[in-house]
Amino acid sequence: MNFRIGKVNIKASFLFFAAAAYFLSDEMCKNYLCAIVFSSLHETGHIAALVHFHSPPTALTLGAVGIRIDKKALSMSYREECVAALCGPAVNLLFAVIFFILKEKYSIFELPFAVNLGLFVINMLPVKILDGGRFLYFFASSRTNPDFADKIMSAAEAVTAVILTAVLAASLALGIVNTSFVLFSCGLAAMTVVSLLSNLKKP
Repeated sequence: MNFRIGKVNIKASFLFFAAAAYFLSDEMCKNYLCAIVFSSLHETGHIAALVHFHSPPTALTLGAVGIRIDKKALSMSYREECVAALCGPAVNLLFAVIFFILKEKYSIFELPFAVNLGLFVINMLPVKILDGGRFLYFFASSRTNPDFADKIMSAAEAVTAVILTAVLAASLALGIVNTSFVLFSCGLAAMTVVSLLSNLKKP
C-alpha cells in the first residue's frame, strides 16, 4: 500500500500487515501497540534531525520490525549522519529513564520502560541496517575511509550474528520458548547475516 503525506511517500509492506495481524490477534497485543507508539516516536527523533540538517525524508517504508527512512543520498556530512542515527535511540533512552523512575511508584509504566529499553538496545546493535550500525559506519568513515569502514562493519556484524544465534540457541536449549521472541530473534539474525553477506560481496 502506497500513499503520500506532503512530499513524503509512505509505503506499508506486506510484512507490516502480517506482523500486525499476528500480534493484534495474540496476547502480545498490548506489547505490540506499545512498541508501535514508541517506534513512531523513535522515528520522529530521526526525522527531526534530518529536517534540522536540511535533509528531510523522501520516503518511509513500514516493515515487520520497524520503519525505514529514505532521504537524498550524500546530502549530509559524516558528523550529521552520526547525529541523525543516534537521535532515534536517544528518544527511547530518554523515555526509558523517565519510565524507570515512574515505575518505582506506578507499575503501569513497567511495560513502556521495557519497550523503550528494548528499542534502544536493539537499535544500537552494530548492524548496518540498524542505527548502531549506521553510527559505527559513518563514524569509522569519518576517521578512516568508507572501504575500511565496510571492513569494520563486516567484523561487527559477524560477531553480532554469532551472539544472536547463541542467545537464540541457549533460549531454546533452556526451554525459554516464546513464539514472538523466537520469530523476532530469527528475523534479526537473518537481517544481520544478509547485511554481512552484502558487505562481503563488495569489491
